[in-house]
Amino acid sequence: MTLTSGQPRAPIMAAAREVAADATIAITAGMVVTPPVVEGARFSGDPLDALVDRVRESAGRAVDALQVAALLEADGVTDRVARAVYGFTDVFYLAEDVFRRAGGGVRRLRPVAPPLRDPARAAREIAHGALYLLPGALFPAVAAVISPRPLLVALLVAGVLGWVWAAGASWLAFQCLNVDDELTAGRVLAWSTAAGMVVAVLAGVGVTMAVGGGVTAAALVPGVMAYQMASTALVFYRLELWLALLTAPAAVLGVGYLLGEIQLVWALGTVTACVAAALVAGVWRALWAGKGRTVSAIGGPRGLFRGRIGPLAWVLLYSALAATFLLHAQVPYLLSNVDVVLVVLALIVTMGVVEWRSRRFTEEARRLLTRVRYPKEFQRRVWVLLVGNLVACWLTTAVFAAAICWGLWSLGRLSPDALAMAGAQVAMAGAYLTAFVLAGHLRYGWLCGCLTVAIAASLGTPHLIGASPDVPATVFYLGSAVLLQILLLVGLSPVLSQVSRYR
Repeated sequence: MTLTSGQPRAPIMAAAREVAADATIAITAGMVVTPPVVEGARFSGDPLDALVDRVRESAGRAVDALQVAALLEADGVTDRVARAVYGFTDVFYLAEDVFRRAGGGVRRLRPVAPPLRDPARAAREIAHGALYLLPGALFPAVAAVISPRPLLVALLVAGVLGWVWAAGASWLAFQCLNVDDELTAGRVLAWSTAAGMVVAVLAGVGVTMAVGGGVTAAALVPGVMAYQMASTALVFYRLELWLALLTAPAAVLGVGYLLGEIQLVWALGTVTACVAAALVAGVWRALWAGKGRTVSAIGGPRGLFRGRIGPLAWVLLYSALAATFLLHAQVPYLLSNVDVVLVVLALIVTMGVVEWRSRRFTEEARRLLTRVRYPKEFQRRVWVLLVGNLVACWLTTAVFAAAICWGLWSLGRLSPDALAMAGAQVAMAGAYLTAFVLAGHLRYGWLCGCLTVAIAASLGTPHLIGASPDVPATVFYLGSAVLLQILLLVGLSPVLSQVSRYR
């Protein structure tokens, strides 16, 4: 379907017309079909009606009128017959009318019903933003017991490591789920959680040895990993409500500590207990999955990794770059610029909306195949669909960012750094949506290249142009976020309108 109609048809049309115009073929009685007399039936006497009745079954299965023309030619109908018997200029005009009367033009793709409106699923996805935001309420209590430099290093290491590890585990679990192997999917999540905790403990010890911070800095890394893996497992099994209920007390006491109403020991104790409970719940649910099955449909660990090592490596690299790009511009402001940190919340809160719109885009794009007839029509409408979802993500994040900026301005705390960061969050909302679509098309190589360029632009541009120290660093982050959005759209343009990717 990706070829234009003129490319494959021109030679065929020329050759077919030469055969069809042969005037030496005699017009036989068989070419003028008289329908059988059936009791109670009425016939118009039009030979075209009889011809349509005769070829209806075959013509109704044709993709276009050209196939009907070939069918008629094989049946002995030429241009001369089309003119003399049926009153058409040539066999191709006749074929178009036969194709239409026989029910041609009906889309041959499997009918796709409109995506079911599932408010519960949409609410769960939109709520992911609030779940991502919950750990932020715990930051003041954690910051009170760790020195600034070890805290920033530990957060950066924990954030990247937890993000990458959770992404790899969930990707492998979904590979199992694609072949209805819930047993192996659960085992993947459970074993990856156990292995991830060991790796996080070692990473925490490494952070302490490198920059200090003591036991608390070392414990922060596995603590972040525990929440990442607990949320990954519970979200995988659509238990977002349980995750919220288990971690909400920690968030409440974290806010209480910030307001001076709760003692530090109670806040830290509650954080530890809530994260541990969520981790146990996630692992238990993963182990319980596929209960009663004893045979792995995917073939165990060997079958799980067969042919998936390469794609998994791309997923891990993409996740690492995405985490680095998101965190490298935020971590330096955690302890110094509260306004910049608060503006970042706009993207975190709306990430659930971005996930929801990316899923809806995929569903609507597949349904669009049954609502168009020509590739060019699909190409135009799928881009309109993508732009509509991009605008929805941009506007949603912009509304939250504007509200936060207005609140900071009213308190006299709004800085140029915060304004630039607000713009970057709006651009990143669209970039994440585009990245999700690209990942669905397995364009991980382009994703990694775009993120590498964006990180280099954000970090290297100030040194390359010799920027003044008075220029906020977040301005370059804003520029790199816009650049990332543009590069992702460029990478998406060759594949977005390929019909075969949506079947």
